[in-house]
Amino acid sequence: MRPWLRACVIAMLSVLWASAPARPADGRPPLLLSGEPLTLEEIVEVAQQGRPVELAPAARARVGAAFEAVLAAARAHQPVYGLTAPVQSWHAAGARRRCRGPAAG
Repeated sequence: MRPWLRACVIAMLSVLWASAPARPADGRPPLLLSGEPLTLEEIVEVAQQGRPVELAPAARARVGAAFEAVLAAARAHQPVYGLTAPVQSWHAAGARRRCRGPAAG
């Protein structure tokens, strides 16, 4: 996985976990998301047992750098999928083609 993509995934996961319903704290240290692979046990602790999650400072810096790179591309009028290039219309067009099938031309 490319470093900038990994940083974006980490950022999205941290936002999702941060918006999850609050659960009682049980004294466990938070799981630091650093970009390293997570174990199955760590995923279960977060998803089922409510272990807190934090973004490691180095990962936060990488997310910031990735965000700045996306903004720089957009400012340079380069297409950025999901930002300057429409996502929904592309998916809708593909769905229309699949629904019509090859017989429809």
